[in-house]
Amino acid sequence: MPFIPMKIRNFAAVKKGLKFLRVCMFMAMAACASSKTMQKDKNTASDGKESLLVYISQGACMGKCPQYEAAFFSGKKMLYEGKKHMPLLGKYEFFVPDELVKNLIFEAVKKNVKTLPDSLPTPPDVPTTRIRVVINGKMKNITGWTGSNYEIFNDYARFLQTEVKALVSEQEGKKIP
Repeated sequence: MPFIPMKIRNFAAVKKGLKFLRVCMFMAMAACASSKTMQKDKNTASDGKESLLVYISQGACMGKCPQYEAAFFSGKKMLYEGKKHMPLLGKYEFFVPDELVKNLIFEAVKKNVKTLPDSLPTPPDVPTTRIRVVINGKMKNITGWTGSNYEIFNDYARFLQTEVKALVSEQEGKKIP
């Protein structure tokens, strides 16, 4: 008889453990799929009649960095989710003035954002900033941090951060469940 450790001799317990492991793996795959669907929705650049113009997300850091997501749409609205260390936490919809809608893309073109690489070097423990911007019908995705050596990225990210904070501070957004 081959050597079988004492704890594994109970095959019913092993079967139960494997079943539990399969359920956990299925749940993890389902979570990844829904996350990818959410990312796909942000990448498709359309929301019915409205299309995505610009998206920015500010990730967490080890300190008190603001953590949020904001998506600007052509229908003069911004969808916002404040997660941590922001003046407003939760999901909200804000009205975006015509001038700002035009400025979002104008600044990206002026700063030549499309020339940036998709991924900028980011040291550990710094907040990652993700920007998606539609220029001439094409989605440009950039991931980096605002302390990088890429001034184009830093300037555009700061511009977007300033506009998001201004809208959140100056308007009373519509709470989204």
